[in-house]
Amino acid sequence: MRELRGYTQEHMSKVLDIDKTSYGHIESGKTKLSVERFEKIADELGTTCLAIDEFDDSNIFHIINHQCTNGAGSGFANFYNTVEEMKKVVDTFTEPYKQQIAILEKLLASKDEEIRLLKQRQ
Repeated sequence: MRELRGYTQEHMSKVLDIDKTSYGHIESGKTKLSVERFEKIADELGTTCLAIDEFDDSNIFHIINHQCTNGAGSGFANFYNTVEEMKKVVDTFTEPYKQQIAILEKLLASKDEEIRLLKQRQ
């Protein structure tokens, strides 16, 4: 997830106020992670701890490979050469969800405003 967001281990280590080696140990599972740090990582990545915990990069590679072999190319290896190229493909899958989320957030905000106005009338 960190790579998909374009963040380096160095960036994440600065966010957590630890050295890069310590952050590398977190990713490799050599260091136990506190709930507080886990939440800070999730926040920086714009996701949840659960989403990180359940993240399986093989699903992304499977989706991309499936797209390639169904007319967009001749297979995963030829589809992209960099993380940036992979991010573009992932963004094509996530953009519709981002738009739906934005709409739902607006609806929630208007609901909250309506509740606030109703409470003022009481």
